[in-house]
Amino acid sequence: MVTNLAVQALGKNTAAAVADVQFQDPSTWFVGGESMLAKHETGFYVEIKVTAGTNTRDQTAAFVKQVFEQMQAIFGDVVATSYVVVHSVDSANWGYGGQTQEYRYIHG
Repeated sequence: MVTNLAVQALGKNTAAAVADVQFQDPSTWFVGGESMLAKHETGFYVEIKVTAGTNTRDQTAAFVKQVFEQMQAIFGDVVATSYVVVHSVDSANWGYGGQTQEYRYIHG
């Protein structure tokens, strides 16, 4: 779902999109000092890294909204303090396959 939204809302390349999904014990997840287990609520934290300057504020806002809506559809009532974080990383500071995003841009 996150990969699909990254492709649809942010225009990312499906073949290069990577998702790392990890589940946490609700007794170790705290909001406002109270565990999710005690509150009988579900929370989530989604992080994505994108190349800086490749998305507009509107695209990012749509992605955040759609992730929240999809997570809510999957888990039911999720706590409002569930987060979606979009990190904009300078193109010279990251890459894959041994090439930075900057290199890919310059060399087409």
